Amino acid sequence: MEQFSYSRTIGGDEIRLVTIQPAHHQQDPVRCRIDTYERQDCPTYEALSYCWGSPDPPTRIYVSDAQQEAVQHSVGDGLASALYHLRYSDNPRRIWIDALCIDQLNLDEKALQVASMDTTYKRCSQAVVWLGYASEAQFSTLGVEAINVIGGQSEGLSLRALGAPKPPSPTAIGGHPPRTYLLAIQRLLERPWFSRVWTVQEFCLAPRVAFVCGSDTFSLSSYTNLQLGLLSIDEIHNAPEAYGVVASIQPWLASTRHVQQVTVEEEADIEGIRMRTGRLLSHLWHTQGRSCTNPRDWVYGVLQTTLDVRDSLLPVSYTEPTVQTFTKATRAIIRQHGHLDVFFMCHGQPCEHRPSWVPDFDARLDQTVNLWTLAPLTVEKRTDLRFHATGDSLISLGMPNDRSHLILSGYHLDTIDAVLGLNWTGGIQFALQLVMSKTGLNSPREKRETFWRTIIADRRHDSSSVDPAATAESSGFDLWWQGVNELVNPQQVTHGGNEFERWWRAVYTLTTAADKIKAASEYNRAFFLHGAGRVLFTTASGFVGLSRTTINVGDQVCLLAGGQTPSVLRKRFDEYQFVSEAYVHGIMDGKYWTDLEESKTERLTFVLV
Repeated sequence: MEQFSYSRTIGGDEIRLVTIQPAHHQQDPVRCRIDTYERQDCPTYEALSYCWGSPDPPTRIYVSDAQQEAVQHSVGDGLASALYHLRYSDNPRRIWIDALCIDQLNLDEKALQVASMDTTYKRCSQAVVWLGYASEAQFSTLGVEAINVIGGQSEGLSLRALGAPKPPSPTAIGGHPPRTYLLAIQRLLERPWFSRVWTVQEFCLAPRVAFVCGSDTFSLSSYTNLQLGLLSIDEIHNAPEAYGVVASIQPWLASTRHVQQVTVEEEADIEGIRMRTGRLLSHLWHTQGRSCTNPRDWVYGVLQTTLDVRDSLLPVSYTEPTVQTFTKATRAIIRQHGHLDVFFMCHGQPCEHRPSWVPDFDARLDQTVNLWTLAPLTVEKRTDLRFHATGDSLISLGMPNDRSHLILSGYHLDTIDAVLGLNWTGGIQFALQLVMSKTGLNSPREKRETFWRTIIADRRHDSSSVDPAATAESSGFDLWWQGVNELVNPQQVTHGGNEFERWWRAVYTLTTAADKIKAASEYNRAFFLHGAGRVLFTTASGFVGLSRTTINVGDQVCLLAGGQTPSVLRKRFDEYQFVSEAYVHGIMDGKYWTDLEESKTERLTFVLV
C-alpha cells in the first residue's frame, strides 16, 4: 500500500500546515493537504494540542501535497479522533499538527522544527486542545458544563476576594448535585492531555486556547478560574469532592503559572541584593515527571520558554544519547543563571550511567510519598524567603574535556557522623536525643532550639522564615512535641486511628486553648512541609542539619560557590558525587561563608562526576 512521503527536509524558517478538507458525514474518510510556507509569509492557522494515543491499530487518512495526489497515511487514535471531530462540514480548516507537519522519521528536520516550536505557537491564531471523545460513563459533557458555570462565575475574582460576600450560586448544575458534577470535572482533568510535558508550552505561548471534548467546549478563562470558583462558592467549597478537583488542577496551574512568569525579567536589584532566578527552577520542579514520548522532549518542551535552545547554549538534537541531552541542559541552566539551584532536582541515588549532578528530568515522582516531602529546600515562593548559605556568590565553573565532570570551588564544612529518620513513632525522639548528646552545642536550651528549628528547616508552614527571637513555646513546638510523644504511648496506639488522628486526640487532651492548638497545628504543618520524609544528621564537629534519605555517614557537607544551600557530597578517590542539598543550622544566612571569605581561607576545588 502506498504511503505518504515528504518531498524534502524543511528548515527552521519554514513551516508546514495541514488543510483538513470538509466532510458532510461523520463516517467520511479524513482528507488533508500539506503545504509548506515561509514562516514570515504563512497564512493564518490554528495549532492542535493533543495526545498522540496508541498507534495500534493505525487509522488510515488520505494526505496530499503539491507533488503527490492523495495517498493513505497512518496516524494514531489520538490524532484520528481529533481530525474526525474538528473538521468542518462546509469549509476547509487550516491547522498545524506536529505528527503531520514534521517528518517524524527525519531527525534533522525534527530538531530544526522543535527549536522553532515556540514561534509556531506564538504565531497561531489559537491553540485547539483536543481532550478526546465525549464519554457518557464519565459524564464528560456535565464536566464541561460545570467548568463553564463555575469558572464563569469566578471571572474577575481574586484570592483576596475569597472572604468577601458572594452572590448566590446554584447548588445544582445540569440538574445534578455538587458531588456528581465535581466528580465529572475530576475525571475530565484526569485525561492524559493534562499530564503531557508539551501542554505547558502550548498553553502559555498561544494567544488563545480552546478546549474541546467531543462536541463540547470550554474556555481558557473558565478553566483558569475554576480553582477560584471551587474555593469561593460555599456550596461547592464544603463538598468533600472539591478537594479532589483542586488536587487535580493545582499542579497543572502551578506549572503553567511558572512558565508564564519565567518569560518576564528574571533578574533585578532589590535593596542592593541580587535576585537569583527562581522561576525557572520552580518551573522545572513543577513539570518534572510529565509524560512525553521521547525523554529529550522534556528538555526541549520545558526549556523552550526559558532558554534559547536554538543557539549554541542548548542546540536541539535527537541523535545524541538522552543522558547527553540532560547533561547539556543542566550545563546550560548553570551557565545562564550562575548558580547551582538545579541540583535540587537530583533527588535520587547517584547512578552509573548519568553524572550525579545531572537530574533525571524524565523521572516520575514517587506518588506514594507525600509530595510535600519532595519539595526542595531551594525553591520558595518569594526570593526574600530563600536561603543564602553562600551569600551572593556566583559559581566558579570549570569545563573539562570530559563533559561528565563539573569543576566547582568552595569549602569543606564537615563530615556526617550520624543520620536518623524523622518519623512520628520513635524516630523524632531518637533524633532529639542525638542532638542533646552533641558536646559541640552549648546549653540544653540552645540544643533544643537547634533541634526544633532544624526539623522544619527554620521555615513556617507558609515557607516564610521563623522569627529569630522565637522561643520553642511561641513556635508551637512544645505542645506539638507533647502530642508526638503520646504517639508512642501504648494506650494511644491501642486507642486506634491513624497517627495524625491520634496526635490531634493527644493535643486536645493536653489543652483546650485555641491559640496554643493553632500554634501547634501550624508547627505540625511546617514539619510535614519541610521535615517529614527527610533525615536529621549531625557532623563530627557538632553541626546539625536536615537532608534527603540518600545521605550516609561519612558523606561530606560542603559549601559550593553559587549554592543557596550546603551540598552533601560523597568522595570517590579524588572526585565527588553530588548526593543531596541540605539545611545546616546556623549557616544558612551566609555569615559563615562571609567569614571564610574575609579570613582569606583558600577555596578548595571539587570535581563532581
